[in-house]
Amino acid sequence: MSKPTTTGAAAVIARIWRNPIRGRLYWFLWDEHDTILNRTQGRPIAWTAILKDVQALGLTNANAQPVTNADSLRKTWARVRADKRREAEAQQQRVAQRRRPTNDPPPVVVRTVAPPQPRPSANPAPLQIVPLPRAVIEQEARRAADRRPDLFPDGPDVTRYKLLKGRRDV
Repeated sequence: MSKPTTTGAAAVIARIWRNPIRGRLYWFLWDEHDTILNRTQGRPIAWTAILKDVQALGLTNANAQPVTNADSLRKTWARVRADKRREAEAQQQRVAQRRRPTNDPPPVVVRTVAPPQPRPSANPAPLQIVPLPRAVIEQEARRAADRRPDLFPDGPDVTRYKLLKGRRDV
């Protein structure tokens, strides 16, 4: 057996849902909220220019009076945006409350792990000390004596140079 329908029931239900404290302008902005946001894309709205269009549509405030200034139009839009934001937050809370907690453990995630690459310091190459030939050390001692005569007052001294450099080779 089908449910009997009442003529005009949709309008009554719409009035119940739409608070009569708000005016027709509020509900117009409410209905067109997403379209307005998409059209403006975050840019400011020229409320003074839109005021004439709103008046031409015959949209009224909560007292059934026509909207007369752009400031009230802007404030109504701000109220609509705040109410839409609150409604979205309430919807998220309802969805979160509908989730049923379980005592099941979290799902096991299988990870494929590549074997670690050996670090360069894991197997260092053996340190090789190669002694320098005496000719190279003498040449460096001569250069050092030319640069720093205060350290080599008697001219190039290979032994003194090796001591200053910390070399023990040759």
